[in-house]
Amino acid sequence: MRIAGDNSFTPIGRPATDKQFEIYGFEYLSGIITLDLTNAEVASSLREANYNDPMALFNRLYKLQQLGVKNWQYSSRVQLLKDNFYGTIKKPLKTRLPLSITELILSDGSGKSVCLDDLSDGEAQLIEILATAKIFSSKQTLFLFDEPETHLNPSWRTHFYSFVESAVGVSNEKSQLLISTHSPFMISSLEAK
Repeated sequence: MRIAGDNSFTPIGRPATDKQFEIYGFEYLSGIITLDLTNAEVASSLREANYNDPMALFNRLYKLQQLGVKNWQYSSRVQLLKDNFYGTIKKPLKTRLPLSITELILSDGSGKSVCLDDLSDGEAQLIEILATAKIFSSKQTLFLFDEPETHLNPSWRTHFYSFVESAVGVSNEKSQLLISTHSPFMISSLEAK
């Protein structure tokens, strides 16, 4: 709230009680906070508050999003607690989760930008895969990609493995990749090792 500014907070529900205000220091315990990352001052404050470490910000946002677990159906939460669970779980509506993104704009740092919604399915999929690989590559991670080439053009299919390997890190011994595919483009691009 401090970084977003007073004008970027819309309260939801009743005001906090005196005791809640004393404990948490907030007039409202729930509300909508809008962060405009195109505002240089907001972006700079956000970087400073997270020690100029994008992973620190990601981890904080991830923990905040996990507060939405209470909105999952009880039967789903019970199933997910089982070590041998095999199946699918219906996710809660996005509006029931703590965080939602109304607009995501990608920038190359030199002034060129594009809204994520304006990208093709293949472009969005490749960005999501590479971002996920980059974020989790510092931990001991097993990446499982089941036919990731579905929406990619033939050129990107040919270079897919090198893109992911670059995102994970060539010398990364912590992470492993397992890719299943039927694409001859992806298979022909691999080098025998």
